[in-house]
Parts: sequence; C-alpha cells; structure tokens
Amino acid sequence: MNCYFYTFGCKVNTCETAGMQSLLQSAGYTVVSQPEEADIFLFNSCTVTASGDSRLRHAMRKVRREHPDALLVLTGCYPQAYPDEAAAIPEADLVLGTKHRSRLPGLLAELCQNHARIAAVDSYGAQDDFEALPCDTMPDNTRAFLKIQDGCNCFCSYCIIPYARGRCRSLPPEELRKAAAGFAENGYREIVLCGINLGFYGMEWDGSLAEAVETCAAVPGVERVRLGSLEPERLTEEQLSRLHILNLNACIAYPETEDEHLNKDSVRFHTHLGYRMVGEFYQCGYKFDRWYNMVWMEKHIGAHPSNPAKVIWFSEL
Repeated sequence: MNCYFYTFGCKVNTCETAGMQSLLQSAGYTVVSQPEEADIFLFNSCTVTASGDSRLRHAMRKVRREHPDALLVLTGCYPQAYPDEAAAIPEADLVLGTKHRSRLPGLLAELCQNHARIAAVDSYGAQDDFEALPCDTMPDNTRAFLKIQDGCNCFCSYCIIPYARGRCRSLPPEELRKAAAGFAENGYREIVLCGINLGFYGMEWDGSLAEAVETCAAVPGVERVRLGSLEPERLTEEQLSRLHILNLNACIAYPETEDEHLNKDSVRFHTHLGYRMVGEFYQCGYKFDRWYNMVWMEKHIGAHPSNPAKVIWFSEL
C-alpha cells in the first residue's frame, strides 16, 4: 500500500516523519511523493498553537473529502496532549501519539485486517527511555536532521510540551555515533542535531550538548554539525569558554518606572550573575500602550589577550 505524509511543526517532527517512513518501508509499504497515489495518509501533528490544531483538522477533512476510501492516521503531539479530542475526530482511522511510534506498522496491519478504528495513545511516565526511530536518509534534504533529545522537565505554565512529549530523554552517545555514521555513509556531510529541549541533552547521565556535538563531529565524513532550536539555560560558561567565547551579552526591556506589566527584575537577576550595564536606549520599545527602554548588559567570561584565539565552531570541537 502507498503512504503519503503530512508533517506539521518543528524539525523534530521532520526527523520523526523520516523515521516512520523508514519503518513503513521496512514493513513493505511504499512512501509516495504525490497524494493522488496514496492509499494511506499520515498526519504528523503539532499542538503548540490552537491555529496549528485548526490547520490539522482542516487538512484531514479535505483529504477525507477527496479520498473517501483512504485510511487516515493521526499521530504526533496533538493526540498525545489531547487523546480524547483526537480519538473523537471522525476522519481519523488510527490515532497514535508520540510514544511507541515503532508500533505503527503493526497497528496499520491490524487496521487493514479488522477495518475498525484504533486509538493507541500511551501515557508517558517518569522512567521512559528515548525511542530512536531507524533513519539514515532524509528525502528531499541535502542535510540530515538527527533527533537526539526528547521531552522537557520544565512544565512552564504556558506550555503544553511536557504533556505532549513527556520528560527529558536523550539518545545515548554510542547510538548517536551510529546514527551519524549511517547518514555519513549515505553521503550526508552536514548534520543538524534536533530536540524538544536540545540544551537538556545528556542530563540523565550528567552529559552535555557539547558531548553530543563532539561525538557527531568525530564521525568520518561529517564535515559540519549544526544545532536546531535551542534554549540556552544549560549552556554553561565553561562550555562557552571551550569555544573561546569571551563575552556574554543580554538585551533587556527596561521601564523607567516599574508598572503592572514590566519591572526591573531581569536587570537585577543579571546583575546577580555578574553582568554590568553597558548601554541604554530610551523609549525604543512600545507595548501595552506605552514606551519602554532597552538596556544592554555584559559579562566577561575570559581574559582578553592582544591576540585572541579564534572562536571554535561546534563542528570543530
């Protein structure tokens, strides 16, 4: 049977779509590039915004109208975060979350045999392992996207991600090396490391993102290592110093008088961390129907010699 994928959201979803394609091809399915050729449509969803959920449902309704006899599979963050809502979508014949994606070929076989809708969203727990989907090629891409981290432990009040992705989990270094080697053997010279909260890579064993970059960069054939979206809170000054970075700078919104929308706590926080004020721009930011200033703060984390060392890119570590 022929399968066509719709991928919504971030580069992690791009990685996972490639992994699911590889799984299905190994099970005898054919992945096609034109929807007109498909018997099965798979929707790898994102749920960061309500508009994203709306675009997903619109796409599924459109496909069902145009392909009434096709099988529709809904997977990804949306059904994981809202399993009951996803299971109620009438267009979906199979609903699968972000956990246990390796079950996809078996669930599709069951769906084709029994012709009964399946909802198979498994909940995350505190001790889940990283699930690596087999992938050593990225169709239509000249660079390889390699997922090395999943989940987030922060549980910010505004963010659904910990519920859609579970707790932090990382691809072990040896498996990372093998995955990078697989891409290199297929001719990829540039690898982009991706994750849900990439800076938290390796926290399970007190590792670091620098460790992942070093592992990947050491693989023969890999010439460049890039990083996907990155929250910087776990990039320590020690790691930055290894790259010969000498200055840290912060640009901060700053009120002349504190109000109900903005105070000076960020400046106080950075001062506590050793930053100093180096510049202020007056009434250059406008929000909440009022003008605010912007300030620059700076911290030196290394000596400034007359002949400074060249900055080391991650790929050269």
